[in-house]
Amino acid sequence: MDLLRMAQQAGLAVLLEARIGDQEYSSVSGSKDALLRFAQAIRVAMVQELALRARLRLRALPSQCRWRSKAQTRWKRTRPQI
Repeated sequence: MDLLRMAQQAGLAVLLEARIGDQEYSSVSGSKDALLRFAQAIRVAMVQELALRARLRLRALPSQCRWRSKAQTRWKRTRPQI
């Protein structure tokens, strides 16, 4: 997530103040509305990242775990009622 690029896209002014070696120092300024757009962009990016992580975590589950849960569900449905 490139925060400076997101800030520019939200309408904030990003100024490069100094560059010392590999380190860059920037300042960001803008209106309250631009700050709110930036905050919303951060929220959206975080939700998308969390959703992607959840999908990858589900995909990484061993197939046996998924099979067991289906078998347990099937057993509950076929159990005779008393």
